[in-house]
Amino acid sequence: GEEEATTLEIVVWYSLIGTLMLTPFAAWEAYQLGLPQPTTGDWYAILYLGALSTVLAYYWFAMGIERLGATAAASYVFIVPFFGVLGGVLLLDEKVGWSLLVGFCLIVAGVRLVQAESERLRTG
Repeated sequence: GEEEATTLEIVVWYSLIGTLMLTPFAAWEAYQLGLPQPTTGDWYAILYLGALSTVLAYYWFAMGIERLGATAAASYVFIVPFFGVLGGVLLLDEKVGWSLLVGFCLIVAGVRLVQAESERLRTG
């Protein structure tokens, strides 16, 4: 029979397809605006976005789907804004205010609610 793809293979393929679909738009923008001249800090930011925020996050997401199931793992998508803010604080010296702290609490509460409901449905 035909071999099934792993969750990680599926994640890699939809990332590659997404990249291919967005490349013409990036090329058009580069044509219109010219190619930027990135600084060393820009390269660090690109490395952070590429290595941590994208590759590692998608890897963990794929592993979460395999271990927890799709519903439970999908709830962790809600923590993406937290890591975006964390990157802004660490790399761009953005300040953390009350609105961000409240937002973080809402994210945690939302993930907990989804996890509790998923567990309730699983155990019956």
